[in-house]
Amino acid sequence: MKSVTFIIILVTFVQTWTSVRGECGLTSAANVSCPLDTYYVFEGDEINVTISVVAVTTRGIITFDTENQANFELVVDESFPVTTEDDFPTNLTVTLHAKLISISKLQVKFIADTSEDVLMVGSQTIAVKRIPSILQTIYIYVLMVWIVLSYLSMGGTMDMQVIWARVRRPWGVLIGIFCQFIIMPALTFYIAKVAAADDPTTALGIVIIGTCPGGWLSNVFSVLLDVDFVLSLTMTFFSSIIALGMMPLNLFIYATPFAEDNARLETPYGEMAQQLALLVVPCFIGIGLSHKFPKFKTFCSKIMKPVGTLLIIIGISLAVPADLYAFTTASVKIWAVSLITPAFGAFFGLSFARIFARDIRTSITIALETGIQNALLGRTIIGLFYPQPEADLIARVMLVNVLVTLIEGIVAVIIYSVIRYLLCKSRCDDVLGGGGEVEDDEEKIIQDGASKPSAVYSVNGNMKETRYSQAGDGAIDNPCVEITP
Repeated sequence: MKSVTFIIILVTFVQTWTSVRGECGLTSAANVSCPLDTYYVFEGDEINVTISVVAVTTRGIITFDTENQANFELVVDESFPVTTEDDFPTNLTVTLHAKLISISKLQVKFIADTSEDVLMVGSQTIAVKRIPSILQTIYIYVLMVWIVLSYLSMGGTMDMQVIWARVRRPWGVLIGIFCQFIIMPALTFYIAKVAAADDPTTALGIVIIGTCPGGWLSNVFSVLLDVDFVLSLTMTFFSSIIALGMMPLNLFIYATPFAEDNARLETPYGEMAQQLALLVVPCFIGIGLSHKFPKFKTFCSKIMKPVGTLLIIIGISLAVPADLYAFTTASVKIWAVSLITPAFGAFFGLSFARIFARDIRTSITIALETGIQNALLGRTIIGLFYPQPEADLIARVMLVNVLVTLIEGIVAVIIYSVIRYLLCKSRCDDVLGGGGEVEDDEEKIIQDGASKPSAVYSVNGNMKETRYSQAGDGAIDNPCVEITP
C-alpha cells in the first residue's frame, strides 16, 4: 500500500514539475517552420528570410536575433505580435545584411505576454559566401602549377639506386610512414576534439591536415637545414603513393564523427583517391625524364634551393591577398592549433626516430617530414570536392597552417644558419652525424654541380664521403646523392 501511494505521489510530482517547466519556457509556446534548410548569400549582400509560424498557444511577440553579430545582422530589428486568433500558418519576413564568411543561425524567439521569459522556438541556418575574385582564380591555378612542379622536381631529383638503398634498409622510411599515417591522423583528431568540437568545419580542416602526406616543403627545408635530403625525398615519394589509400581511409575513420550530421561535409573518398593518383603522375614523369636525360636530374638538383625559396615567396605573396579572409577571420583556436600541430608532429617524429636509435640527422629529417604535412594538397582537394562556403571555412585552417609552418621553418633555418656561422661548418656536421643513414659498404658521393671536392672523410669506418661546393657558395649542400657499390 505504501509503495502504491509512493508511486502515485511520484507520478503526480512529475506531472506538476513538467507543467511548471513548460510554463518556464522549456516547452515551445509557438510552432514555427523554415521552408529552406539553408539560405545562401554573398558577403555584403542583403537577403530576405521567411519564417512560417504554424501556431501559438498564447498571445506574445516573435523576435529575431543573430547567433553572431560579426557574421550577419538584421537590417531592421523587428518584432511581430501574434495571438491565438490569427490565421495560421502565417509568414514573417526579415532582411539580413551579410558581413563575413560563415555558417551560423538566425534565432527565432518568442516572448509571451504573461511571462518575461524569452523562448527559443526555432532557428534558420544562414551561410555567407565569399565574393569570387580574379585574384583567387589566379592563385588557384598557381597553386596547382606549384603542386605539379613540386612532384615533377621531386621525381627529377630522385636516383633509383638511392631509393633502392633506402628500401634495403628502410627503417628511417618506415618510421616516417608510421608517424605520418598512424600518429599524425590520431593526433590531429584529438586536437580537433579538444579545440573545435563545436565547429565541424574547423575540426574537419584539422583532421585533413593530419591525413595529408608529406610535401615538397619538407624537402626544401631539409636542404636548407642540411639534413638528410635523400631520406626526405624517399619518404615524400613513398608517402605520396601510400596516401592513395591511407588518406581516404584515415578521413573515413577520423573525419566521419565531425560530418555525420551534415551531408555537405561528407568526403567523396573515390574521387579523392583518383585526384591523388593524378597528382602523383608528375612524380613518375620526373623519374622517367631524369633516367632518359641525366642533365634533367642535374638541373632539378641545382634549382632546388633557389626555386624553392622563390616559390615560397610567390606563394606567400599570392596566398595572403587572395585568401586574406583566412587570416582575418581565423579564431585564436585556429592560430593556436596551426602553431602546435607541426610542432607536435615534429616532436613525435623526432622521438620515435630516437627511440629506434636513428642518428640525429636522420631523426631531424623524420621530424620535418612528420611535422610538415602537405596542407596545400589538402587545400586543393577541399576546393575540388566540397561546396561553398564549407570549402573556404575548412581551407581556412590549412592556409593558416601553411603560413605558420613557413614561419616556423624559416625561424629554424635562421637559427641554424646563425649557429652554423658561429660554430663553423665542420662542428655542425659533427653534431648532425655526417651524411645520414647509408649502407656501411657504400661510397657516398654528394654532388652540387662543382668540380673540386671540399672535403673527404671517413664515416662508419668503411665509407668515404666526397662533397663538392659551387664557386662563391660558402655552404656545402647535398641536394643530389649517388650511391655506388
